[in-house]
Amino acid sequence: MLRGEFVLCFALRSDFQTKLFLGSKRLFEIADNIREKFDLQCAAEKKLLTQGSMTSGESWRRATGYVIGENDGYDGMYYRCYRALISDNEGKEKTMDIKEILSKVDHTLLSQTATLNEIKAICDDAVAFSTASVCIPASYVKEAKKYVGDKLKICTVIGFPNGYSTTATKCFETEDAVGNGADEIDMVINIGWLKDKRYDEILDEIKAVKKSCHGRLLKVIIETCLLNDEEKIKMCEIVSASGAEYIKTSTGFSAGGATRKDVRLLAEHVSPNVKIKASGGISSISDAEDFINMGASRLGTSRIVKSLKKNTFV
Repeated sequence: MLRGEFVLCFALRSDFQTKLFLGSKRLFEIADNIREKFDLQCAAEKKLLTQGSMTSGESWRRATGYVIGENDGYDGMYYRCYRALISDNEGKEKTMDIKEILSKVDHTLLSQTATLNEIKAICDDAVAFSTASVCIPASYVKEAKKYVGDKLKICTVIGFPNGYSTTATKCFETEDAVGNGADEIDMVINIGWLKDKRYDEILDEIKAVKKSCHGRLLKVIIETCLLNDEEKIKMCEIVSASGAEYIKTSTGFSAGGATRKDVRLLAEHVSPNVKIKASGGISSISDAEDFINMGASRLGTSRIVKSLKKNTFV
């Protein structure tokens, strides 16, 4: 704010290869030095479009965009972009290793309304951005595999999203998915069994599904948002003994997704032979970096690729 008036600054963030222009870099530096806490509201046609707040050292985490004219839309500029992309203490610019992050992303579309054209579109994006896989409904596995061939791993979900299918049903689903070309399987545990402490049955079920994978990768979804810490730790023990390659936080269809606290907890208790997939609620590149640094080897999200397509590195 200058002499009681707000000044809005607009600039291209980057050269579309994650390198900030000097002017944009300076705008981020100025924004980060603002000390006054304020609320910013933009309205068009009397409708509130977005609201954000910022204090010293914090990001504009909630602002999504501003409509300036009838056809002109602008994304907000975020300090996270500056923090993630700009130099170390010596002031040397560096570029985030976006490729490393993308190599850990399971680009995901599991919406009930997903169409074949939408599945093909996320496959195209996953190939273009070299993600680890696409994670899609089982009914589209055969068509997706035919569409991408060997250019991309196909992941699908089993017992999804509630996990209370019988073991025989989960094994059948897995066999069917593998037969249709699935390279990776994400299965949901029977959460009721965990609440009932039927640990041997959970272990036996995971082993049975793993056998039905016929060598394909298996990730075990434990739905952390529905568990207490004791149950999460117990599932680390069970998955570690099961032969599955991954323990996965969430379906994305329950009360919550991956949290930093949960990923740290899993990393502390899972055996070295089991990796972690964080899924649900990973909305930005800086989120992705945090989860990877905490121990996640895979990320279940669609937002990373979407943000890169829009060049919004936040």
